[in-house]
Amino acid sequence: MRHEADALALAARAGIPVVAYTLCQSLDEALAALHAHGGVVAVKGCTQDITHKSEAGLVRLGVQDEAALRQ
Repeated sequence: MRHEADALALAARAGIPVVAYTLCQSLDEALAALHAHGGVVAVKGCTQDITHKSEAGLVRLGVQDEAALRQ
């Protein structure tokens, strides 16, 4: 089983349109991605071990600034 970022990359390589995303492995990378994407973003934990990320508290919607991202 793949995690979501792997699945999105695989779909994109197959020519399937996917949502813009950045896989981040540190807070600094997440901050850079927040600025690069601009506007409001969703932040999701990325793991193949948890199927329902929202139920595990690994999804934050409406993140629009550094303070919200750090939280």
